[in-house]
Amino acid sequence: MTPSRRVWLLATLAAALWPVWRWMAHRFADGSGDRWEWLAAATAVAVLVRDRSLMPRHGGAVNLWMPVALLVAYAVSYNQLSPLPRALLAMAALGTASSASWYGKRVDVALCGLLLISLPVMASLNFYVGYPLRVVAGSIAEALLQLNGIAAVREGAQLQWNGQIVAIDAPCSGVKMLWTGAYLSLSLAAMMRLSDLRTLALLGCSALVVMLANAFRATSLFYVEAGFIQAPDQLHDAVGVVMFAFAAATVFALARTLAGSDRAF
Repeated sequence: MTPSRRVWLLATLAAALWPVWRWMAHRFADGSGDRWEWLAAATAVAVLVRDRSLMPRHGGAVNLWMPVALLVAYAVSYNQLSPLPRALLAMAALGTASSASWYGKRVDVALCGLLLISLPVMASLNFYVGYPLRVVAGSIAEALLQLNGIAAVREGAQLQWNGQIVAIDAPCSGVKMLWTGAYLSLSLAAMMRLSDLRTLALLGCSALVVMLANAFRATSLFYVEAGFIQAPDQLHDAVGVVMFAFAAATVFALARTLAGSDRAF
């Protein structure tokens, strides 16, 4: 299959998935998604444009069994599944088709990951994982505070100390920070052309770093909310920015290290 035919194949597949694009547009319009998620899709397209020279120039066959299987699953389950699972299948089909056409691989983790996180899932993530992330942040904050001699105790998604309750509210769950960490990891992996295994390692490390950074943020803000430190309200945002900058710098350093390991091999 020639390069031009590969491009037409992906364009045809994308056109066939028009119900997904319509659903995504509706979700973004009603506020269910964070409009930054479009950046992941734009990055995936930019990666394909940049790597067009890697596309095989010969007219050999393209192994499309995986995207075809995913597309069949999407079509068969269309009336049984809700829009989000259907969109996940559609993006997986588009990602694996792109991987096969551009890189001759079954799955390019960085590319497929960027397409998957481009879906407007922020509201769903907040609903399903927001509370567990707040509990994780509270548990780590509890341990850090006790190491500092403060007998704070976590109960649910709040910290109790000396008759006071300091809640870890929904905006402090770290969901947006976790999505941003995933986007940064996948973008760096695509830019540095990390292997799939190292891309997965970077994603895992990024999730851990982000959760730790969010826990440090919750711990820092406890001192303000509990009255240890008198500070203006703007400190909340400032602490969040500092913790995210720390997490982003750590992810970038890890990506550089993994890229060096790739080149060493």
